[in-house]
Amino acid sequence: MENTTFYAKNMQASDLITTSTPYLAQRMKEKFKRDPIVLPNCIDVGRFSPVDQDVDVPTVGWAGSTSHRSGDIETVRGVFERFLRDGQIKMYHGGDAITSPSFASVIGLDDELVERSPRRTTEEYPDLLTMQIGMVPLRDTPFNMAKSAIKGMEYAASGIPFIAAALPSYREIHELWGGNFVLAKRPMDWVKGTKRLLDRSYRKELQQSLLESVQQHDISYGARSWLEVIEGVV
Repeated sequence: MENTTFYAKNMQASDLITTSTPYLAQRMKEKFKRDPIVLPNCIDVGRFSPVDQDVDVPTVGWAGSTSHRSGDIETVRGVFERFLRDGQIKMYHGGDAITSPSFASVIGLDDELVERSPRRTTEEYPDLLTMQIGMVPLRDTPFNMAKSAIKGMEYAASGIPFIAAALPSYREIHELWGGNFVLAKRPMDWVKGTKRLLDRSYRKELQQSLLESVQQHDISYGARSWLEVIEGVV
């Protein structure tokens, strides 16, 4: 029996189903004919430290494993060449592994143009977030539609202004946070967003706003929500 079959049987036998996003809740409802409870993902904000935005040439970066994506990174292929060529930015990948394709090759750059930091444990993950500008490239697929905006939250907790693909979770927090990051609805938005974020004073302004906004997604609030739901079932 496939793992997905076991998973489905567990869901069907459960007294309560929870999901992290409304999209995923709707899909689960369609499959199991029940109303899941949406408990948004949160992060431990205190584990992250604000990056230094007072730099002449900002670094644009992404943290994650290239072996666990499905065409996401390729959606920004070709965006950053001119910025690199003109010396306006540096590029960085946090989470490099010799067993996975290099971030540079996936994004269409020469390896020597991208600074790399090796993959870390979960506990060490915040150490990878050292760039001044973050990126959240995502394809418009059902899997990504179901994802939460947790990477954006991690960037925000690190004081990193970022550009994110305009999928549901990012549209939601973009409105909730007052538009303090760049929402990319089309390829040109990545170019325009990068141009805007070259401005050091603008990045500092967004940094402060993001550090404030992400506080409402701290795990302390998430834990309370989980306790309330569990107490309602017991």
